[in-house]
Amino acid sequence: MPFYEWSESMSVGVQLLDDDNKRIIGIINQLHECLQHGSPADVLNETFDGLIAYVEFHFSREEKVIEACGYPYAKIHQEEHVVFTEHIYRLREGQLRGTGPAIDNEHVDYLKNWLNHHILIFDMGFQSYVLDQPVADGVAWAFGSRFEEEGEDRRAVSTNLGAAIVDAL
Repeated sequence: MPFYEWSESMSVGVQLLDDDNKRIIGIINQLHECLQHGSPADVLNETFDGLIAYVEFHFSREEKVIEACGYPYAKIHQEEHVVFTEHIYRLREGQLRGTGPAIDNEHVDYLKNWLNHHILIFDMGFQSYVLDQPVADGVAWAFGSRFEEEGEDRRAVSTNLGAAIVDAL
């Protein structure tokens, strides 16, 4: 049984946002596995860096979707993302400088608990604004579906974002 599992109660109703959260859960599970199996530090660090990159990508996509759908608390939601992102950057910076602790089970538990709370409380807050909204899917697709797997160019994605929003409206 995985350390952290996706459940349908976590679905916000926008497939790509749900897929992103599933991918983040998968990376948290990879971190947990690395710790359980005593993986070398470089493998653990590479996995953590992958988590940071994907979290940033997902947060950007999610923020654009909820803004386009007129979610009135989009700014508060974005601030929640900023606090979390700053936290994981501080953790990573401390590791790189040798001034912070190595990634351990406590950090992975924190990631799991934060994401679970964020999805079930904060993301569910915007669910009614994005559910069955063509603009939500249009904006989400403007970011692409597989970020790193296919080497997607993020500059091209942002160039097409404005057009996708207009088309979805």
